Amino acid sequence: MAKYAIFAAATENYLPYINAQLNSIEKRKLYEKCDLTYYLMHHDNFNRKYLQDVESGFSFNVVPVEIMRGDINLPNTTKRIEYIKRCRYKKMVPLAMECDVACFLDGDMFCVSDQFINLFDLVNKSYYMIGCNEKYKWDVGNSYFYNHTKNPLLDKPTKLMQFICNTPAIFDMKKWQEVFEAYEDIAINGRQYKNGNPDNIMGIGDIMCWNIAIQQQNRNNDIITFPMETMAQVHYTNMRQWTCPVVEKDYWRSMSGDRIYIIHGRVASWSEEGFMKKHINLETDEGDAEKMQNKYKTIKALKPSLTKIESNIKKGLVAIQKEWYDLNFNHSIKLSNYTDIQPEWENFK
Repeated sequence: MAKYAIFAAATENYLPYINAQLNSIEKRKLYEKCDLTYYLMHHDNFNRKYLQDVESGFSFNVVPVEIMRGDINLPNTTKRIEYIKRCRYKKMVPLAMECDVACFLDGDMFCVSDQFINLFDLVNKSYYMIGCNEKYKWDVGNSYFYNHTKNPLLDKPTKLMQFICNTPAIFDMKKWQEVFEAYEDIAINGRQYKNGNPDNIMGIGDIMCWNIAIQQQNRNNDIITFPMETMAQVHYTNMRQWTCPVVEKDYWRSMSGDRIYIIHGRVASWSEEGFMKKHINLETDEGDAEKMQNKYKTIKALKPSLTKIESNIKKGLVAIQKEWYDLNFNHSIKLSNYTDIQPEWENFK
């Protein structure tokens, strides 16, 4: 059987999302046709009982791996979220080298398709990486440079047309190690002039470090991008007519019919009075109605009813909340054993 591995990194506050992710792997039986190991890279006093319980709580191997300050050469003042984002790249390299295919996930993702594991099969024994297409295509010129040499990060100014999200990424580490090493170098030593201003020097964001490293190592042509709505449901794809999620008998697809593999987002904050009211309700006085009108006014051929669109989108968001609740409270490891339950989560049932 092929040896596959999934990697995710998290701090204590991400426990509800990590738990949903682990239970989603179990629910979708991603382990059935492979030798699957899940590496939970944790940082900053993650719940120890939880770490012990998940090691034996699933039908696949779960290995906790602690990220410590000092594991990567970043200043002590580096913010916790930035530190763990950058350190996870270095921490996973030696572990991923031991498997046929590695999958890199964010902590707040969960799987909604048993077909997700098929993507591992697609890249097995190949040089390709499957990634999630980001809508942004950034120009990287001389304003991105190495701090110690002032040399540009790229040989010539380039638009990153193959710009992808950090996660999910599915690949063979033995064929992508040099990109991970380039990422680490850029994350530590790379700088940029903010807005092109030489008097304002700052670090480079995580996703830019990743894509610059891919470009720098000439691996763009080895990237296979899947649409954002199939791999993340972010950047408002979950709120657009043709990309919002639809669930039929546990088959997750976009409104246009594409299979959805992954849901990405901190669902626990999507309460009726929070996320939905802010983004969906056309009757609010916060300017949302105008935004929604502008968003859909270009669809002239069908001229869809805004009321109908709102209803479909809300159904998709409710399905996401319901799935997150189900994963956390109705499967192998129950969230209620490890953290306080917020009253609004009961509305997700």
